[in-house]
Amino acid sequence: MSAFLSEWKRDLLNRRTGAMWGFATLIAAITGPMGSYENCSFDHRLVLWGLWIGLFAVIATGARAFVHSVLDLRDFHRGGLLTAVLVACGVAFPVNAMNLLDVLPVVDGPYLNAGLPEIAAMVFVVSLAIAAHHDFGRGAVSPLPPVVPSVPEEAVVLPRIVLRLEPALRGALVSLSVRDHYVDVQTLAGRGTLLMRFGDAMAEVGPVEGAQVHRSHWVAWDRVMGLERGEGRLMLVMAEGPPVPVSRNHRERLVERGLI
Repeated sequence: MSAFLSEWKRDLLNRRTGAMWGFATLIAAITGPMGSYENCSFDHRLVLWGLWIGLFAVIATGARAFVHSVLDLRDFHRGGLLTAVLVACGVAFPVNAMNLLDVLPVVDGPYLNAGLPEIAAMVFVVSLAIAAHHDFGRGAVSPLPPVVPSVPEEAVVLPRIVLRLEPALRGALVSLSVRDHYVDVQTLAGRGTLLMRFGDAMAEVGPVEGAQVHRSHWVAWDRVMGLERGEGRLMLVMAEGPPVPVSRNHRERLVERGLI
């Protein structure tokens, strides 16, 4: 739960989220989508759309953090779709309820010329588009490139799995996480995605000392910064990237390392 709350807070308080809220509110107030241009004054539209888009931001970041941190679904086809469904349900009902109430004086009828299905559909499409944008921003995943070491022999030797990443992402290995057929490789320089089996990825971590702590996660011991407990779950705080969950079947390894 701590990882979920941390990711939610980080995304919600991100400067980009605030900037997008302000920009989207202004555009919606000017254009008046879904009949709000005809039914409300500019001042009313500014207040209403600011409130609704703010609600969308809170629920969208929360749903995304829940799907990513709790359900461990970070791919677009499952995680993105589920996030869009949760956001549509979480936003459409309160917006529709407010649309039916006379909170602000308007000339004719409700603020929007739309019912619950139309509002939910619009929120779903917008949420899905944002999820697709985030997934695209992670970079296109291509088959494994050939491993070409780019450091001299006298320099620190990077694991084979790290050498498969783009040069800008090559750094000390922190963790590996699997999602579908992809493996997310977290280094101190960033996170890259490779198309390969999790077992093959773990076989290429040498000479870094680490262990699998969950069916979907591997960590480098020297990059573990601490341990978090919450609601029966153990989370490893890493030097870079999100906390890593520890399953019950692998807790003995933490005991052996003196972390528990």
